[in-house]
Amino acid sequence: MKARMAVILLVLLAFVGTIWWTSRGMAVEIAEPSAAVVNGNVAVFARIVARDGPDRLLSASSPEAESARIVGITEGHAAAIPADSGALLAADGAYVELIGVSGELKAGRIVPVELRFENSGLQRFKAVLSDTAAQDYGVKEAGREMNVAIAVAPNEVGGWQILLQTDGFSFKGREAEGQHVQRDGHGHLYLNGLKLGRMYGPSQVVGELPHGEHIFSVVLNANTHEAYVNDGVPVAAKVNVTQQD
Repeated sequence: MKARMAVILLVLLAFVGTIWWTSRGMAVEIAEPSAAVVNGNVAVFARIVARDGPDRLLSASSPEAESARIVGITEGHAAAIPADSGALLAADGAYVELIGVSGELKAGRIVPVELRFENSGLQRFKAVLSDTAAQDYGVKEAGREMNVAIAVAPNEVGGWQILLQTDGFSFKGREAEGQHVQRDGHGHLYLNGLKLGRMYGPSQVVGELPHGEHIFSVVLNANTHEAYVNDGVPVAAKVNVTQQD
């Protein structure tokens, strides 16, 4: 019986050790962390969900790096995390870059990361270094007839309704991913440069934002995840919004 209880206790301790950073305070969840070497530095990716109202990611650090920064945020704006709907640190948007990481950057290495939020304070987690570089999907020519417009409107619960209007483009679901058909695909939705996720249809709801000015933007992508472009310019649209207190 004692041996059985000891095994159960060890299992519970191991389980708690894998999730402590997502449950700490329950204000912010940081899930699916990963890391990759980009230009000699370490890029950190993760999903962030603000469970206790909107938040802002202010800074990043690591005890194993000389410095860190948040790459890809629109100039003059903050890394805003919508309430509940979440955001992504991703290679095709904003992500954390750890500069001057000590030691060998080999696959499987565990890298400690610290993120400081405006409301949720300091959150710590660990990311495993991948043996592959951050993926660059490239681009696909769209054709002049393809374009997109974006409109947003506040909803009754303090969030935002996102509406897209497209020409020369058809939205396709997850089941179509990986099979390119010209003019088919999905949208990538961003807030101040921080990726919110994919849009498989023309509408989506985003939670309440931190008060102040923000920019929603969308880029049309092929089923194979390349961004559609015309003369090297992404088929994209953006709109400014103000979240009232």
